[in-house]
Amino acid sequence: MRLTGLMSALQRILDTLWLSILWWLCVLLVVPAAAGTTALLAVSARMQDARLESGVTRAFARELRRSMRTATVVLGSWVVLAGVLAVNLSVVGAMGALRIPLLITLLAVGMTLALYASVLPMAIVTDPGASARGVLRRASCALLRAPLGAVHTILGMACAVVLVVALPLAALVVPGGLAHIAAMSWRRAHRTAPAVPPRADSGGPTGILRRDEFSLSGGLAPGR
Repeated sequence: MRLTGLMSALQRILDTLWLSILWWLCVLLVVPAAAGTTALLAVSARMQDARLESGVTRAFARELRRSMRTATVVLGSWVVLAGVLAVNLSVVGAMGALRIPLLITLLAVGMTLALYASVLPMAIVTDPGASARGVLRRASCALLRAPLGAVHTILGMACAVVLVVALPLAALVVPGGLAHIAAMSWRRAHRTAPAVPPRADSGGPTGILRRDEFSLSGGLAPGR
């Protein structure tokens, strides 16, 4: 029994390591980086649910194809906004006394972007075919429902950066580890559906966000 548990834990570690390597390959290729991030999270969620029937590589490739368009548009837009913010911060930092209120405003914008960065990928995972507006709406609901979960994810990212700087080899496993943490945080925060207003692109007859739309099994909610 102990040997079986040990082998299972070792297999989980190896799968997480390989998943992190696949993500890094997407990042190095630049174009699939956004979709690679959502695929990383989707496969991590499948691993936690013991629903990884086809192996890490095939599951990653499948999720990569499914989320390519939505992830590239949504996360690509986030990167552009973050770049604009960084440019503005560098310009305002060179100003005189007027820079204080501007810096406060820009820091508030930066915190907002950071909060959305913690939930946008998982919002895409739950429905890879959703429109950018639908993803943004789902992410906003997640922030309203569990803001502390988003903060914990951000703190985890910060700790991961420090760990990678101190120990570069940790970069081989940190992405997969963070993905598992993000998937667990999303699941805990959305065990029940949040109270949200109707949406125009809902697949249901009432136009209300259904409870099962926060399912992590395979990225899509049941019946979708």
